Amino acid sequence: MGHIVTGRVSNICVRVVQRESLLGGMMMKRVLDFLRKEDGTETVEWAIIIGIIAVGAIALVASIGAWVLAKFEALDSAIQAS
Repeated sequence: MGHIVTGRVSNICVRVVQRESLLGGMMMKRVLDFLRKEDGTETVEWAIIIGIIAVGAIALVASIGAWVLAKFEALDSAIQAS
């Protein structure tokens, strides 16, 4: 009886390993297909464009913030002087 249970467990383990290697192989195939296709380059281009826009927006907000801060400090100084 112990050999039957051990045999079943080993069969289950073999099936799990085969399934995982099959899934891993399928995943690798999908990654390679994605890298080979031209559609992936368009995705990368859009990601770069969005990144540039985000960096520009952050720089714009930072510069406007510095300008507003300078105006408020000038206003504060004018109020304290009078």
